[in-house]
Amino acid sequence: MADHGVNLFSDVAQLVFYGSDYDDQVRDVLGGNLDVGITASSWLYVNHANDIPLLHVHNPTRAAADGEAFPFLTSTQLAPQYGVSASPDVPLGVKEAVADALFRLDRGDAEAVRMSVSGFEVPASYWLVRNLLQQMGLLRVGGGGGLLPSCVRPYAGVLDTITCPPGYVRQSEEVMAKQCKKDGLACPRGGQCFCRPCAPDHTVAIFPARTVLVMCCVLLG
Repeated sequence: MADHGVNLFSDVAQLVFYGSDYDDQVRDVLGGNLDVGITASSWLYVNHANDIPLLHVHNPTRAAADGEAFPFLTSTQLAPQYGVSASPDVPLGVKEAVADALFRLDRGDAEAVRMSVSGFEVPASYWLVRNLLQQMGLLRVGGGGGLLPSCVRPYAGVLDTITCPPGYVRQSEEVMAKQCKKDGLACPRGGQCFCRPCAPDHTVAIFPARTVLVMCCVLLG
């Protein structure tokens, strides 16, 4: 969306978070409650194959990874899914044991079937995901006072994941609730809704008269 000039937080009338319940999201798109839904194409084709003809895929692309064609239409480049990470204090032996167990999973194993995965492998690159998170403001470098990047954690509050672009400010929950009511936008069942979460920043900068005079002299001189 960002590549096509659309900002998820400033250009939509209503933003709905469903957590990990993709089914409700798809049902609301099919039912006309949502204009656009964002979900993994592989999950969509596996769980809603009969509904595919009723949906429009934006910017349909035939992607490939490592020379192998991706079997489903997608709107974006391919990115690693369900990344697994460990805290720095986890012993190396434990990390290696967990990784070995995941790599040994076969698509026919009960655990793989329960997770709806074919298996695990080392991702080629996570730079696409990293860059996307940075563009959306969900990954901040040095945000906590250090040099390492830190993620905005959704479980700390969905509202914290809304990062407005330059020139916009995030509205309060009260203002967004009033906006939803004003626009007549009901919140779909099971979703968390925010109407027009980012608004233009109309803050007016006020300077002392002497400062303004100096600035004028600099500009005119």
